[in-house]
Amino acid sequence: MDFSPTLSKPLHVCVVRPASRQTHHHDIHIDKFQTVCKRKTDGSCDYQYGNTNFVNHMKDVVPWFLTDVAPKKIEEAAKAVGKAAGEALRDYGERESKGRGPKW
Repeated sequence: MDFSPTLSKPLHVCVVRPASRQTHHHDIHIDKFQTVCKRKTDGSCDYQYGNTNFVNHMKDVVPWFLTDVAPKKIEEAAKAVGKAAGEALRDYGERESKGRGPKW
């Protein structure tokens, strides 16, 4: 669906099919540039990447991804690595304190 109440260029509103909303990472969103797709037999989109709309969409989306999405994902990954490392060190320390550590 496209709408443009007062804009010179319309905005494209993308609503992911209800069955896919819990698993599709784009869910419901608004784009300045629609990524063109052909409908597959299962109802999902087969996106076309070699056109101007896709290039313009990427010019619009990539800065947002780099400033909003990527830092959060990196932070989540760093926390997961820190947690795993902490648990490994704790387990190692517990084994060492009970004399069950590696025999070097």
